Amino acid sequence: MNKIPSRTPVCTVGRHPYDAVHDQLAEARRLLCGLGLDEAQGQTLLPDAIEKFNFCEVPVRLANPLSSEMTLLRPSLLPGLLDSLQRNLNRKSPDLALFEIGRVFETVNGAPREERRVAIMLTGQRQPTFWSGNDRGAKYDIFDLKGVLEEFCDQFGVRGLAYSPRLESTSLCLESAEILLGKQTMGELGQLLPALARRYDLRDAVLLAEMNLDLLLTRRNPALEFKTLPAYPSIRRDVAMLLPETVTHEAVLRVIKQAKLANLENIELFDVFRGQNVPPGRKSMAYAFIYRHPERTLTDAEVNASQEKLMAQLRQSLEAVIREA
Repeated sequence: MNKIPSRTPVCTVGRHPYDAVHDQLAEARRLLCGLGLDEAQGQTLLPDAIEKFNFCEVPVRLANPLSSEMTLLRPSLLPGLLDSLQRNLNRKSPDLALFEIGRVFETVNGAPREERRVAIMLTGQRQPTFWSGNDRGAKYDIFDLKGVLEEFCDQFGVRGLAYSPRLESTSLCLESAEILLGKQTMGELGQLLPALARRYDLRDAVLLAEMNLDLLLTRRNPALEFKTLPAYPSIRRDVAMLLPETVTHEAVLRVIKQAKLANLENIELFDVFRGQNVPPGRKSMAYAFIYRHPERTLTDAEVNASQEKLMAQLRQSLEAVIREA
């Protein structure tokens, strides 16, 4: 051994195109865990019965399945998460916030296609059991799910999510909506049908969402922009208006964006009211509009002119009626 000459070991550090994708998937998992979710891992193979939920038009079927429980490649991550919910409930763990990242499969133009997706499911109590507090015993609702989605996407570098509600229930969801980024559909979210939840022995409302992770990876912009703290005061204008019941907050924001108001810094919805002095079929929505100029103090006349332009746009586009104080 002493006669073998010593020398520096020869090694190389390789690179692969998947390395960057792997790092982004790891970041997505880190963000979701940081939001309080636990990761689940479902089966890639599913039985024929999953077809009736219409996860895709043409599922990918195995030519030689090993059993009747493994005939299709999964068209969605949601069946696996439902199985995980049921398994946890059977073991006395009813309060769950789960996510899964994985590949799904469908047939497009006669050929199989796979894509990565991220799915989230919430059910049970929002917070662990505690002896006091206003939210003691509070259950997860659809706004918890939207909050998780929007916070995840914002930290992941995908901003500007919007929602398009469906008017009717589906084979899977009682209420649901498409998740949009511009004109592109990124996924869907909703509440599981109660009858289907009972089939899985799930007692509380089940909130679920699934998004195309490959699209998120192509649309993300992780770069952050910073600006100096404002040196000049802001001016706030509060406006309450009567709107048709069908008008959503997203629709109001869309009209405000189209108005292209100068110096409008922020918009906040702070009240929604139905009841006395509000006609049937309408609702009152109150907004705060914050104006600020980066280089000087704005005048009331400038802000009033912008507000008048905005009110005219809302009356024309949404049939808004401005409520007088």
